[in-house]
This record gives sequence, structure tokens and C-alpha cells, in this order.
Amino acid sequence: MAWRDRLQPASFRGVAFEYQSDDLGGIGRRNVVHEYPKRDVPYVEDMGRSVEEISLEAIVIGPDYLTQLDELLKALRAEGPGELVHPFYGRMQVVASGCRVRHTFEEGGLARVSMTFTEAGENQYPAGGSVPQLEIATFRESLLQSAFNRFTEKFGIDGWPDWVSTDSLSAVQEGFTTAQQLYGDFVSGDYAGLLGGMPLPGWVDRAVLDEVAGVVGYAQTAVGKILNGTWPSLMGAPGALATGMLAFVSSFGGGSSARSYRRATGPTAALSLAQAYSAQPRLPAARASSAALTQARGNMAAVQDLFTQAAIAKAAVELAAVEEPVYDDLQGWKGQLVSVIDTEIGRPGQPQPTVEALAELRGAVSRYVLAEAGTASRLVELTPRQVTPAAVLAYDLYDDASRGEEITRRNGLAHPGFVPPTTLKVLNA
Repeated sequence: MAWRDRLQPASFRGVAFEYQSDDLGGIGRRNVVHEYPKRDVPYVEDMGRSVEEISLEAIVIGPDYLTQLDELLKALRAEGPGELVHPFYGRMQVVASGCRVRHTFEEGGLARVSMTFTEAGENQYPAGGSVPQLEIATFRESLLQSAFNRFTEKFGIDGWPDWVSTDSLSAVQEGFTTAQQLYGDFVSGDYAGLLGGMPLPGWVDRAVLDEVAGVVGYAQTAVGKILNGTWPSLMGAPGALATGMLAFVSSFGGGSSARSYRRATGPTAALSLAQAYSAQPRLPAARASSAALTQARGNMAAVQDLFTQAAIAKAAVELAAVEEPVYDDLQGWKGQLVSVIDTEIGRPGQPQPTVEALAELRGAVSRYVLAEAGTASRLVELTPRQVTPAAVLAYDLYDDASRGEEITRRNGLAHPGFVPPTTLKVLNA
């Protein structure tokens, strides 16, 4: 195809004109030259592509050329960008920045038009974006606030038989012993000391927290303090009891050894706790029985729900706090956490504020994992040729022998000095 056959009819905003010639300027880069004293070679800073302008020479000709000229001038005067069809460059969005029209008696029935166009852009303002970690922290607060409010509304022993209080305390004790059975080492230590520095919600009254710590006292283990008879004094104060329960879950995994474990395993412990709490059977509300039994079962459900939602909130925050996360781990943790959240959302009788808070937290966790997926390391398979120390494998893979512990831990190896020639999971970087 000849070059003339490829030319397109010229127009601006749909108004045709006869193309004569053009001049395209501004091609290149916007560079800033920095010159320094006593230095012969300058530094050229590239600030982006230059703004391109195109100057067109055109004619409007014919018996009705004045009408055509009026339409073209109207198009040139219109506000905002418009479509220019250039015979050589095709369609482009431009802004008319200047125009001149020339008439002569010698060239009657014809007007010469000089037009200048500048490429159109967008007025892009700085756009704010959400930070998934901050979203998780915010929705965690909302979930804990909703759980706290629900518990204080539903839980009560005043005016009921003593066995209602006994059954309710048993539910509280079961929550603590569940944690002890899962990770007994993580709930050891001074409970009152843990209360002082844990990341509790901002709305928790520190005075109430101090009161809880005072009631709990200084015993050898958190579970021991709960079971030694001091917690019954909190049963008649739902707000203080809820604060203590939230404090326990928030401090789950306290201590230096547990912090090292969390750095290695992320939210694994908190996820296991949430799954265990969520799996506890909820007794149905008594239908044709005494009001006391109805209240007792309601208290037990309130305790179980508070423990479960507090563990969910903790797991979400710990998931987002993992440094240098691994893609495979993130996907696994998200799947487990979303499964627990979905179970709680679908639980009969769940109040709307709690459902909304759980759904918001679920969405924030999903957005965080999606945001991290692009940069997170991946797991790949590796099979050593022979029995090799983990430190040697780590040095061969990463030039860092200290990462042998990572290989040992991730693959559950019995001894870091003797890695068998079996398929291992290692990070790609």
C-alpha cells in the first residue's frame, strides 16, 4: 500500500478541513542539567517525557467555506480536549492552544487556518490509598468493641441461682484450659505483668484493667490464677470479666520464648486457638425449661463467643505483623482465618454489629494478603543429593549459613546437622 493510501481525512471534533502541512515539536525528554563546582561532567536529571505540540496548516475551501470555517472555529473555541484526526499520526486527544485565520481577495472562496494543538493529559491529584495493616488494626478494634458490648449485654448472674454462676465460671475456665492444653508454655508467666504492655483495644478502661490485675494477683501461671478461686469475684461484673478475658487472649503467647516462636510461625498459635474456640459446641437455648437454664446457657454462649472473636482478632493482627512473609504461608493462614470467620458469621443468633465487624476484618485480611502476594517469597522443592547439614544447604542457597535454622524448622527436621536426601520446602530467595 502506497503511503498516500494510508492517509486519513483530517478533522478536529468531527469538523473536516484540508490538510496542507504540519510541524510536530517537543519530542524528547524534560531534562534538568545540574552543574557542580570543580566538576567537569554534569548530572542530567530526567523529569519525564516532554509535552508535544503539533502545528497544522490547513485550508477551508468551497462555495460554503464560510460555514465550514465557522464550524471549525466553534470547535477550536470549545472547552476541554477534543479528538484530532491527523493524516499521518491518526487519532489523538489534544487541546487547541492557538489559531490564526487568513483571507485574501486573490484567494477568494478559501481561508487558510494555522492551528496549534497540545497533547491532552489528565489532572491527576495525589490519591490516597488504604493501608491493609491499618485496616486490620481498625477492624480488630471494631470486632473487639462489638464482642465486649455483646458480652456485657448478655452475661449476668445477679438474681439467679448459684448454679448459674457455677456453670458460667466453668465456661470461663474451659476457655483458659483450652489455651493451656494447646500451648501451655505460652500462657505461663506473670499474668498481671502481661496486662501492662499488651496491645489491648484503646477503649478498654485501664483502671478496670488494673482492678482485674489486682484481683488476679501474682501466681505462678495465668491458668493457675484463674482456677485458684480469685476469678469468681469478677463474675458479678461483666465488664471487668470481659476485660480480663480479652486480656488473656491478647497476652496469649507472651514472654520472650513465645515471641521468638511467633516470629518463626506467625499467627499459627492464635489461629489454632481461634479454631479450637470456634469448634466448641454451643448449647441451644432452652425452650421449655426454666428461665435460669436459659440464662446459664446464654452466659456460656457469651463466654464462648467472646473468646472466639478475641482469638480471631489476635490472629488477624499477628498475620499482618509477620516480617518478610512467605506467599504459601500467607495463603494458608488466610484460608484458615477466613474459614473460622465464616463459621462465626453464619452462627445462629449472631448480632448484626458482630457480623459486620467480622466481615470487615475478613475483607481487610484478604486485601492484605493480595497486596503482599506480589512481593512475598515462594516455596520451592529441593532434594539434597546426600545427607547434608542445614547450614551448608543454607549457604549454598542463600550465601547465608544462619538460615539453616529456617530450613530445619520449616521441614520439621529432627537434627539440623543431618538433613536427609528427601524433598524439602525452601524459600526461593
